[in-house]
Amino acid sequence: MLVLSDSFVEAITTSCMVVIAAISLGKMALFPGSSMPARLASFVALVAIALGIMNLFTSFDPASMKGKRVVVTGASMGIGEQMAYELGKMKARVVLVARSKDKLERISRKSLQLGAQEAYYISADLSSKNESDMKYVIDQSVKLLGGGMDMLILNHLSPGDVLVHSGWPERFRAEGLPWLVDQFYLNVFNYFTLSNYALPYLEAKAGGRLVVVSSTTGIIGVSKTVGYSAQKHALHGYYNALRSNLRQQNRYNVSISIAVLGAIATETFQEHAGQNVKISAEPADDCARSIIAAGAIGERTLYYPYRLLRPASILYTLFPDLLEMIQRSIMTE
Repeated sequence: MLVLSDSFVEAITTSCMVVIAAISLGKMALFPGSSMPARLASFVALVAIALGIMNLFTSFDPASMKGKRVVVTGASMGIGEQMAYELGKMKARVVLVARSKDKLERISRKSLQLGAQEAYYISADLSSKNESDMKYVIDQSVKLLGGGMDMLILNHLSPGDVLVHSGWPERFRAEGLPWLVDQFYLNVFNYFTLSNYALPYLEAKAGGRLVVVSSTTGIIGVSKTVGYSAQKHALHGYYNALRSNLRQQNRYNVSISIAVLGAIATETFQEHAGQNVKISAEPADDCARSIIAAGAIGERTLYYPYRLLRPASILYTLFPDLLEMIQRSIMTE
């Protein structure tokens, strides 16, 4: 499988934005008499394009996951379930975490049948406000995996009925702040807590991987998802800052990848969100493979589907009002 490398994506994005900035100055350095800012902008753009071409593709070899110790939260359905199966095919060692013991037992058994070297599960309430419950999930996962962890994929999510709602801010006033805080514990605070306890294990040797599953709503304010957008934006702010903070401390043993997902054909999406958008959902199994691949190669940001979300993210940076108008046009009334 070939995945567009982050260096290529960001180089091309930077190139586009810098070229636009240079043009706005009225001159390009390629022409005599151009201004110093234009020369500098053009030089940066050309360098960025060259780097992008040099790093066009980063190859992911599924065999590289063989024997890797991977923990997946939200693994009892949807994308998490599909990741359990894909990791099984890659012969990884997995711990699956979710609330439903019966579903986890079935999924872990199938993961083993597909080739997983080991497959365990932990039934846990990831909406718990007790920090020790999150510590238990990490400690028990490490114990099951023989004392370490190579990859943590944070994927758990609120029930679908709270994700999409057109009645903001009326619903907020009706439900009250505690209702929103409960969602934040599951979708935000416990992401922070789980990754905080996992970091020492992920940093124990070079190659640790932390993968955060997010959404289009984490980079674009999507109508009908006010509360959910707030939660996903919080994840992007925290993990992008955490990555920068670790690098400032010269701590490079762990990479942090954020998966920005569009419409995915899961049970939750089909039941609660599918009727709100006029676009086709992408297959969950291919999405799961892409998330694992992006995490394995240390991709900074995965856009899935790339053909829609990466252009949308660039457009939102340059022309936010236009992108929001387009976004509203694909939402049902």
